[in-house]
Amino acid sequence: MYTIQRVSLLLGIPPVTIRAWETRYRLITPVRTRGGHRLYSDRDVETLRWVKTQIGEKRIKIGEAVRQWKQQWPVGSCPATKAAEVPAPDSIEAYVGRLHNDFMELNAPQAHRTIDLALANHHFEEVFHSILVTVLNRIGEGQECGAASEVHEHFAAEVAMQRFSHYLRVLPVYPYMPKALALCPRGEHRHLGLMLFSLFLRARGMDVIYLGPDTPLDDAIPVLGRANVTVVAVSVTDPALAAPLEAWIGECLRDYPRLKFALSGSGFHCNASGLLAAHFVGAGRADWERWYEASFHRD
Repeated sequence: MYTIQRVSLLLGIPPVTIRAWETRYRLITPVRTRGGHRLYSDRDVETLRWVKTQIGEKRIKIGEAVRQWKQQWPVGSCPATKAAEVPAPDSIEAYVGRLHNDFMELNAPQAHRTIDLALANHHFEEVFHSILVTVLNRIGEGQECGAASEVHEHFAAEVAMQRFSHYLRVLPVYPYMPKALALCPRGEHRHLGLMLFSLFLRARGMDVIYLGPDTPLDDAIPVLGRANVTVVAVSVTDPALAAPLEAWIGECLRDYPRLKFALSGSGFHCNASGLLAAHFVGAGRADWERWYEASFHRD
């Protein structure tokens, strides 16, 4: 028997999607522990895998996939044998192209459908880092050559933020993990990078107090002790904000010497020296993974 978290890792399907397929379509029938937690059988796992593959291969809606499943697999049977014969779902590159077109057409319903389909076929972190971020960067590059406008960038960023915010709410928090504070300093209004890093921490069980953009730094200092914060995540895209931030970090470390800072964003690339360089975590998930391992798994 498997927990929902284990099934999610095995299949790359978010727990929220698994629960939705269960309750809305009666696709699977997990048993419940005395504490009310779901436990899934091998048949449940193979059923979910089969439906996920059908959605990815044929680009059909979940309702149609469930109808086909009910026709082909009588109660008590298991699709494991045929599931292995089904071609792999659409590639990451295909989702990037499809979502880019959705954003360029300013089609929010279709963009969300594309993201939903990607989430049904890939782990949410891969969808966010390899699809959403790639598309946002492509739109940003398109602005430089006139292929996209600022309207496209704002529209795409808003859709992405809606998806990021949802996962920040629903991901589990483990009480034994450190607590983090996430902010952009006063004057910094771009916070997609901060949200993405916050999700990286939440996916590992950390509780993240998300203050977001344009945060007054002095007002944040009392929160560190009151909330027992261990990690402070800061994102900056404006290089002019780096110097005052370095002074603030020094002040925080004088009061809380064991505090860990995690700095990210393009604003540090040209100014990463001294304290900033010491706490810069890099520009992507691979760098963040190395920082996380070095910071919390040295033993």
